[in-house]
Amino acid sequence: MCLIVDGFFNFGRRHHMNKNEEIQIHQIVHKALARSENAAGIRRLVPVAWPILEVEHVIKIRVEEEIGVVERYLIEALARFGPMDAGHMARFMGLEAFVVEAVMKNLQRFPGTISIVDGGYVVPLDTLERLSQGKWSSKIESSEAFFIDGMGGRLLPVSLSKMHRSKWLRVDPKGSAGRITDSTGNEVRNLCWIASTGNMGETSLTEAITTADQKSREMLGVPTGAFGIVPNKSQIKHERWLLALLEVTEGGEVTVRPAFMPSWELANVSAEHRVAFEEVLRRGGESASGILNPDSDKRVASDVKFDWESHIDFSANDGDFVVKLRNPSGLQFWANDEEIDDHEDTAGEELEVGKELPMPASLRTILRFPYWWNPYSCAVRRVVPGDKATAHAMLLLRGMDELRQVSSLAESEEVDLGSWWSEFQERISGDWPAELADCRVTMEKMLSEASRSPDGQVVELVGEYL
Repeated sequence: MCLIVDGFFNFGRRHHMNKNEEIQIHQIVHKALARSENAAGIRRLVPVAWPILEVEHVIKIRVEEEIGVVERYLIEALARFGPMDAGHMARFMGLEAFVVEAVMKNLQRFPGTISIVDGGYVVPLDTLERLSQGKWSSKIESSEAFFIDGMGGRLLPVSLSKMHRSKWLRVDPKGSAGRITDSTGNEVRNLCWIASTGNMGETSLTEAITTADQKSREMLGVPTGAFGIVPNKSQIKHERWLLALLEVTEGGEVTVRPAFMPSWELANVSAEHRVAFEEVLRRGGESASGILNPDSDKRVASDVKFDWESHIDFSANDGDFVVKLRNPSGLQFWANDEEIDDHEDTAGEELEVGKELPMPASLRTILRFPYWWNPYSCAVRRVVPGDKATAHAMLLLRGMDELRQVSSLAESEEVDLGSWWSEFQERISGDWPAELADCRVTMEKMLSEASRSPDGQVVELVGEYL
């Protein structure tokens, strides 16, 4: 399998930005894979600026309310003794005429309730029955803001309004390439983007008003009592872009999800329409034709830096990234990350007899995670163990990462390391090649590696077993 995150997305470093506002693409990628139910079927992830419209629609709303005491008495008097003019009603009820006229005018909010015949006020025949029901309904018009998918015109959850400003992008389509900036105004270069169609979502909103259940209407921001849209009064108030991920599956289908709202789908594109969809994606000032093709770059090998080439053999055929360790016995698993430079060239170093060489940070990154993230090529590769030594190294390194979590739980609950280690290895090796699926690291070896951990909680936990 080969999952590629397109390399046109490059935020770079922004030291002046608040840490909470900076978008970390590697975290976005790992979270996207973690929540995917079919990560093995995803072949490519493409970050893209997706258009979102904030549209103001004028909504017809039916409001139910209890009528006032004076309103009730006047309506009941008309129902029993009407028709009567304002003067007659004032004398009958002991009120001033201007009070009666004001109340009658206010009752116009209930269409069809009060009418004038031959100079006198009258009410419908069923008014007394209506009074017994307690609440009356009136109709109003209200300007309401909605979020609309700028491509398909679909109504989106109002929770988007609560999304932190750092999750939004701005696109200035002027010029030959279009200029994309983040929430701080810094330019984001080489990010794919797409222009809005201008669809204001009337059809989607009408469907939500007329057919959606109450929970769905609330999620989409439809006010209670809404029953229609006032035509020709809708207007676009704001146009923004949301960071989204285009997921291309093994079959060629494309699903678009907000990067920070993965449970929601912005769009689905079938395999036969994928090429046409690529033509509306923009890569600079040109269309991004081919960008969603899983094999478009054919540069798997070139994405791998060779600063550890003396320690491994690898292949990237048929979508699998296979790593084989050359000198596993001479590599030191634990190392101080701060003392290792990812770009340090260790290719020419030879192992001295009796001396261990710290495992290159890039190699540890590959082996520790099911997917390997390279911030320079923006590629994520599925890692497949190439031999038993690699399989053992992957189990140990990933095991040490999970052991940190286990050790933190040990303070509040009892932990059986033997059972955990057995279950962990079964789980991690579940999708490995058949010839390596039975590879296991002994409990003694795991404890020996864990005892050298820089994490004090881990050392304390395993100390009970040594």
